[in-house]
Amino acid sequence: MLGQSLNGTKGAMTMGLLLTGIYGGLFLVLRLEDLSLVAGTVLLFGLLGAVMYVTRHLQFEDSAQLTPTGKEVRA
Repeated sequence: MLGQSLNGTKGAMTMGLLLTGIYGGLFLVLRLEDLSLVAGTVLLFGLLGAVMYVTRHLQFEDSAQLTPTGKEVRA
């Protein structure tokens, strides 16, 4: 049933691994009482890096680009 809602077994496994990783990271931060701030910062930095890597090819602006003179150029 979960495999059907996530477009097959591969999607379900990916989601399971993602949730396991998140749970493991939170468990690690909670268990490290003395180093929790450092561990949390490292995890957030890693998460930010992963999001930047995954979204590196997304274009959020219109396909029109402005030249240095301010003229619009259609791609």
